[in-house]
Amino acid sequence: MSHLKDPTTQYYTGEYPKQKQPTPGIQAKMTPVPDCGEKTYVG
Repeated sequence: MSHLKDPTTQYYTGEYPKQKQPTPGIQAKMTPVPDCGEKTYVG
């Protein structure tokens, strides 16, 4: 059995700066680029 991890402490919880973009927004133009799990998802 693997060691259980608390998911509430595994991720960034700080504030991000406000960013304005015309809609639809483009993730590649955001700083930092949002992580939607494409590269970090494990499951």
